[in-house]
Amino acid sequence: MGSIGNGFTVETLLTISIAQYSSVELALKLCVALMAMVAFLLVTSTTCVDRHARFPLLFGGAALGGATWFESGVWIGWKQAFELAGTSYCVTGQLLPGEDRLMAWIVGVPAILCCFGMVSLTLMKDRKESRGDKEEVSHSIMGRLVLILVFLDLASLFSTTLAALLLLGTGWLLCIRLPRSVSSPTSSPDKKAPWILWTYSTRWAVVSILLAEVILLLSSYHLLPSGKTTDATLVCSEIIRCIADLLSFVIPGFLLLATVLQSSKTLAVGSEPTTKTPSNSLREKKAAVRATGESNPQIGLFG
Repeated sequence: MGSIGNGFTVETLLTISIAQYSSVELALKLCVALMAMVAFLLVTSTTCVDRHARFPLLFGGAALGGATWFESGVWIGWKQAFELAGTSYCVTGQLLPGEDRLMAWIVGVPAILCCFGMVSLTLMKDRKESRGDKEEVSHSIMGRLVLILVFLDLASLFSTTLAALLLLGTGWLLCIRLPRSVSSPTSSPDKKAPWILWTYSTRWAVVSILLAEVILLLSSYHLLPSGKTTDATLVCSEIIRCIADLLSFVIPGFLLLATVLQSSKTLAVGSEPTTKTPSNSLREKKAAVRATGESNPQIGLFG
C-alpha cells in the first residue's frame, strides 16, 4: 500500500555500523528467501493435487514469484546505497527503492487473496448440495471480490486510507459473506472439514495482512520504538518493513498451500468408492446360504 514506503535519499554524512548494516541485509535476505520458497512450493504442489485446485496454486505461485522479484530489488538497492569505509558503512547518495515494496504488495497480496476465493469455488465442485442457488450466490460474491481487488490495486498507488477500506471490504467478503453463502448444516463431517479448514485459513491470512498494515501505519507515525538517532531510525524502519512483508506474503502463502493440500487429501479420502461389486455380493450370498445349510443338520435333501 501507499504506506509501505516511498523512496528517499539518505543524508550525505550518514554512517551506520557494520552490525546495523548486516542486520538489515540479513532481514532482507530472509524475506526474499522465504518468499521465493513459498512461491516454489505453490507451483510445484500442482503435481499432487486435484486438477480443479491447480490453477489457484499456479496463480498464487506466479504472483508471489513476481512479488519476490520486486522484493529482491529492495535488497539490491540497500547494498547499492551504502559502501564500506573503514569500520562503518557510508551512504553513496543513491535512492532507497521504496517503490519496489509497493509494487511487490500490488502484485502479491491481492492475488493471494483472490486465490483463497478461487479455492472456495474449487471446494464447491465437490459438494452436490452446493449446486444451484448457492453456487450462483458464491460466483456473484467472487465477482465482487475480484472487482474490489482491482480497485485495491489502483487505490494503493494513490490513497492509503481508501486502500485500507477496500482491504477491510475484501476481508468481510472472504471471512464472513462467502462462508455464509455456502454453509450447509446437513453436510457430512467429511465434506465439512475442507470448508472449516478454508474458513480458518482465510481468516488468519486476512488478519496477518491487516496486522502488517497496522504495523506499517504505526511505524509511519513513529508510534513504534525506532531509536533516537538517524541511523537507528533507518535500520529499525527497514527491519519493521521486512517483518510486515513476512506477514503480508509468507504467512498467507503458507496458509494457501496448506489449505489446498489438506482439502485435496480430505476430498480424495471421502470420495473413495465404497460400493460392492456384483460379483462380490453374489459370492457373499452363496457363502451365507452354504453356511446356513451346514449349520442346520435337521434339513435333509427333501426338507
